Amino acid sequence: MNAFTFLLCVLMHEVTGQIKDISPARILVPQRIVSENSNLHVICSTFGFKKNTPVYVYLCNNGTGVERLSQKPEENDSTFTLTKVTPTDSGEYSCVHSISEYKPDEVNATGINSIGIHVLANFQPANLTLSSPSSVSQGAKVEFVCSLPYVLQTLDDCGSVQSYLMRDRAIYQVQGFDVKQREARFVIQDAVQKDSGLYSCVVRPSQCFKDAERLTGNNAVILQVQKG
Repeated sequence: MNAFTFLLCVLMHEVTGQIKDISPARILVPQRIVSENSNLHVICSTFGFKKNTPVYVYLCNNGTGVERLSQKPEENDSTFTLTKVTPTDSGEYSCVHSISEYKPDEVNATGINSIGIHVLANFQPANLTLSSPSSVSQGAKVEFVCSLPYVLQTLDDCGSVQSYLMRDRAIYQVQGFDVKQREARFVIQDAVQKDSGLYSCVVRPSQCFKDAERLTGNNAVILQVQKG
C-alpha cells in the first residue's frame, strides 16, 4: 500500500467515523415565522435517543451544523438562541447529537424531524405604478398602486399589513396592504407642486420599523406637478 492510498483510507475512515458518531434528535420551535432582527429560540431534545452520558447537541440548517451546545447526562433538552436573525437564516432546521465535539459546520446530518423556519424581512420592496400620466396639473387627483407579484408571508397570518409610499426615499404616506389582493392604493388629492418627486413603495410584513429613510422599492416613478 503506497502513501497516497494509506492517506485516502485514513481520511475515509475519519469521515465514516464521524457519520456513524452522529445520532438524531428532535427539534421543537415556538414559531415558524419570525421577523428580521428578532431572536429565534429552538429546543433540541435528545429524550429517548441518548444514553445517560454527556453529549454535544448540534443545531443544523439545511443539513449543516450552525450551533453547538453541551448537554449534561441528566439533561434531555438544549435551547438554542439565534440572535438578530436575518432572511438568510431561513431554512429547514433539525437537531443531532454526538459524544464527540466537532465544529458545527463539520456536521452534515439531519435529525428525527425537520422544521421550516422563515425569517421575514422588516421591509419588502414592492412594485409601484402610476394610474395617471407622470406629469399632471395642480389640483389633479393622483393614484399610485403598490403591488407584489407573489403572496406575502406575514406574522400571525395577517390579512392586512402596512405599506409605505416613499417620496425621495422618505415616508410620504402609510396605507394598509391587502395581503390577499397583493396591493395597496395611495391617493394624492388636489396635487400641488411640492408633491413632485421620485416615488417608490415598500411593504412591512413584520412588526418592526427601522431605518425608514433608506428604504427603496423595486422601481421608482417620477411625478411632476405643473402649474395650472
